[in-house]
Amino acid sequence: MTGLSTRVTTAILTVIVAATVTATIGAAGPAWSVPSIQQVAPASLTPQPAPQTLTVTGRQFARGLRLLIRTPGGGTLDLHGDAIQAQTDTAFQVTVALTEAGRYSLVVTNPDGGASDPFVLELQARGKPPAPVITRVSPDDLHRDPLPQQLKLEGLGFVTGAQVSVTGPTGEMVPDVSVSRVTTTSIEFRVLLNMAGTYEVAVILPSGVASNVAVFDVH
Repeated sequence: MTGLSTRVTTAILTVIVAATVTATIGAAGPAWSVPSIQQVAPASLTPQPAPQTLTVTGRQFARGLRLLIRTPGGGTLDLHGDAIQAQTDTAFQVTVALTEAGRYSLVVTNPDGGASDPFVLELQARGKPPAPVITRVSPDDLHRDPLPQQLKLEGLGFVTGAQVSVTGPTGEMVPDVSVSRVTTTSIEFRVLLNMAGTYEVAVILPSGVASNVAVFDVH
C-alpha cells in the first residue's frame, strides 16, 4: 500500500505542477512585443518631392524594427536598418519622400514579429497663394531716360522674393529690372525706360503666381 500511495501522491503533484505552469504561461500573455505608434511629427505635412524627416513616437520600439508606409497610390515604402535614426524605446526618426496627397498608413514591426496597428497620416496638397494685384504705378509722369529710373508699384499680396517683369513698347522684355524693396502693399524697383511708348508691368511671386498686368506711359 505504501508504494501505491506514493505513486498516487506523485501523480497528483505532477498534475498540480503542470496546471500551475500552464496557468502561469497563459497569464503572461503573448510572447511577442506590441509596439504602438501614438504620434507622427510634424503634424502638418504637405506632399513634397524632397525627403522630409518624420519623428515617430509611441512605445515598445525594438532595435531592428521596420517601418512600412502604405502610400495613397497603393505602393509600400519599407524602411529599416540605417533608415531608422535616433531610436529609443519610445521614438525614432526616418527621412522619406512623401510625394502624393492623401492617406498614408504607417506600421511598425519589431524583429520578434510584433506589429503595431496602422497609424493614418493625412497629407493635403498645398494650394497656391492668391494672385497679387497691382493697383497703381508711380510716378505718374515718366519720361524716357538713358539711365535707370526708380518706380513704385502699389497693390496687394506682394511677398518677399517677388520679381517685376516689364515689357517695352516693342513687345520685348526689358532686361535688368532691379527690385529694391518689397512690402505686402508695395514694390520699389529700378528699370531702364529709354524708349517712349506704353509699357506693361507684372509681379511674379516666388511660387510662380503672377499678378494682373498694369500699363504705364513713358513720354
